[in-house]
Amino acid sequence: MKKLFTICLLTLICLSSAGADEEAQYNAVVSLYNAGQWEAAIKIITEREKQNMPDNMRAKYAYAKGLAYEKGNKIKEAQAAYEHLIVTHPNAPESDNARIALIYNDYSTGQHESVIKRSANLKTAALSTAQQCDLALMLAESQNATGQLKEALDNYSKAIKLGFNKDALASKMFAAYIKLGKHNELIASSNNGVPGVQPDLVALARAESFLALKQMPRVLDEFKKIPESSANYPRAAFAAAQALVSLNRTEEAEKPLELALQKLPPPIPPEAYLVLAECQIAGKRFDDAEKSIAKALGEAKKLGHNIDANAAMLRIRVAKDKGDMTALARILKDTRQTIPQDKLPDALYSLLFALHQSGDHKSVCNFPPEDIATLKNSRFAGDAFSIFYESLEKTGANEKARELLEDFVKTDQSGERLYKARIRLARYYSDQKEWMKAEDQYAWLLQKRDLTNVLGKELADETRYNAIVVKHSLNKADEALAMAEPMLKENLTPETRAALLC
Repeated sequence: MKKLFTICLLTLICLSSAGADEEAQYNAVVSLYNAGQWEAAIKIITEREKQNMPDNMRAKYAYAKGLAYEKGNKIKEAQAAYEHLIVTHPNAPESDNARIALIYNDYSTGQHESVIKRSANLKTAALSTAQQCDLALMLAESQNATGQLKEALDNYSKAIKLGFNKDALASKMFAAYIKLGKHNELIASSNNGVPGVQPDLVALARAESFLALKQMPRVLDEFKKIPESSANYPRAAFAAAQALVSLNRTEEAEKPLELALQKLPPPIPPEAYLVLAECQIAGKRFDDAEKSIAKALGEAKKLGHNIDANAAMLRIRVAKDKGDMTALARILKDTRQTIPQDKLPDALYSLLFALHQSGDHKSVCNFPPEDIATLKNSRFAGDAFSIFYESLEKTGANEKARELLEDFVKTDQSGERLYKARIRLARYYSDQKEWMKAEDQYAWLLQKRDLTNVLGKELADETRYNAIVVKHSLNKADEALAMAEPMLKENLTPETRAALLC
């Protein structure tokens, strides 16, 4: 037993001595490559790797080999050493350091895809703040270089939070906001200018973002900041012209637009010719507008732009304003498939209104049912109803007019148009001696407290009088008298007073 204990003790002493000796050997290697003697360090590492040693020491030597090669500017050999370490000891602490070293090397040699791939496998929680900042920045730059702009912005922001100079990244983030169309972020980041970006370019980008956000007065504010001598002035003038058109200041838009068309470098955006057409329509220069629309479509075809929907809406406006019903109907038929669903009601109402204005009530009455349904569910519902009803009456289609009224009063419309629709419906029922139906319509109207304000006193009094007549027709004399007595105390027209007294 004593002999066995002695053997075990000697073994432990030897192992301890071997471990201490290995640490000493490793420290000698570190001292050598730190002193610039990287070749001597590599030689010792190669010899030590032939010996039996714990995995943790083998991982340390493998990482030291990579560092030594880096000292000797042997980048390929260093990368090979790091790669070998990651494969053979993937969970060793030194492997994370090797991954970081590889990312630095890839970044320095412009291997952006590799930086992105390696970063995805890196555990950053245990890294120092400075290392995390560097890695976020390298990843952002690599994503920016490979067109992954959204991800790049996220990592630029992360680097800033970790302490990187915000101003140093401002121009790159600003450029990414422009490319991604992040208008709100662009505006928020540039209220006080952008370090490293010329003020006129900042103003142009802000003007175009405000244009996209439909903040038209702000577009004009930014336009004023750009001197005419700036290379960005023509493009800004185009943005200003579009803003002026949207603000119904079309006459003011033509001058900056013409400047833009003269000085913008080719290819000219086809949309510029559409804006010019809007100016020409406002000035009733319809032939010029048609030429501008044709020019826009021609340029769009060359550039592969799709402006068919906007061009169609302008062609419809030209035909409508010219009063050319045949052309208007043809254009709508030809372009219907290109008009966006949210713009279709505008186009249909343009045709309906033009037909009504020209007195073509027959064509109004023959409007396709699907188009009537589209208008009914749009902001033009009330106006379209008035046109349809008038045309139906004028063509003697009284039954259809009645159906239209009954349908309309079921909608969620409110105000004068709805009140008048119910009055018309009540009159129709009275003419047909459908007294109870007429009574229902008048009852609905008379319980509205704003009846006089909405219809005016004369029409409101007439409505009350007609409601009394209906009560008489239903042999409800007491109710009729109860309705008439308060009215007689009011300031009535002589005709209404005389009718009530009768």
